[in-house]
Parts: sequence; structure tokens; C-alpha cells
Amino acid sequence: MKIAFLEDNTAFAENIVVMLNAVGHEVVHFISGRDCLKAISSSHFDVCILDWEVPDMSGTEVLASLKLKGNYPPTIFLTGRDAEEDIAQVIESGADDYIVKPPSPNVLIARINALYRRSNPNKNSTSSISYGFLSADFSKRKFQIDGVTVKLTEKETELALYFFSQL
Repeated sequence: MKIAFLEDNTAFAENIVVMLNAVGHEVVHFISGRDCLKAISSSHFDVCILDWEVPDMSGTEVLASLKLKGNYPPTIFLTGRDAEEDIAQVIESGADDYIVKPPSPNVLIARINALYRRSNPNKNSTSSISYGFLSADFSKRKFQIDGVTVKLTEKETELALYFFSQL
């Protein structure tokens, strides 16, 4: 699964990226809200994880901009703000989940996976499928021929995932 991760604390972000990569996710880390928004608007991400307080453009501003564009990935806020009003405000604004820092690794991974499953009910229920010498890994968005990874563009990946999900 491809995850956009907005977090300006690089030491904290590095730990989260390593943890999520270790379970097979592809994480693209951003320290700038503007860079994150630009990437999400121009590329496919399965899930967004946003920090609230980022110097140039807050996570709430990123979410508001994504909502205006109309098509944005499911979003989890991962932030130090733990006031009930803040949590309610972000959820009411369109976020799908809210986790207070520091997260339990198992809980964070479980919530990301649950959010992805809820957001993609028509995706193949298995995480991978093989058809002869060709295999597809839905969660990693990777394809192999005879064990060799095939490089695809974003559009080719989307099409291949769709076709494989129909088998």
C-alpha cells in the first residue's frame, strides 16, 4: 500500500517510515504540507497520514484543500493534539481516523489496514494472486514475472490491479 506521510519531526517520521516499510508498505514522507498536497494531487496514494502542526501548511489545511479537489485518499491524523474538540473537529472535517502521538505500532498498522479495507471494498480480498508465471501483490502494488519485479507507470499499475482483481 502506498502511503503519503506528512510529518515535520524527522526523527519521529523516520521511526514510523521504517516500521511501515517493514510490514510492506511504501511510505513517501513529506516535511512540507505544500509538497504533500502537490504529491497527493498528482499521484496515487492509498492512505494519507497527516500531522496537524506543520510550519508551512497544517494538516487541516492540506485536508481542506484535498476536499476541495474532491478525490482524496482515506486520511488518518497522527498528532500530539489530544483535546476532544480537536479530535471532533478533524473527524467532522473529513478525516477518517485520529491517533494521538506516540502511536502503538500494532494499533497504527491495524488502523491503516482497516481503513484501507473499508475504503476499497471491491478490491480482491487476497493480498496476492498468481497466474502461471505472473504474480500480483495487491497490498504492495507490485507485479512479478518469473520472480522478477516488473516496473510499471502509475496508470499501468492501476489498470493491472483492476484486471487482476477481476480474476
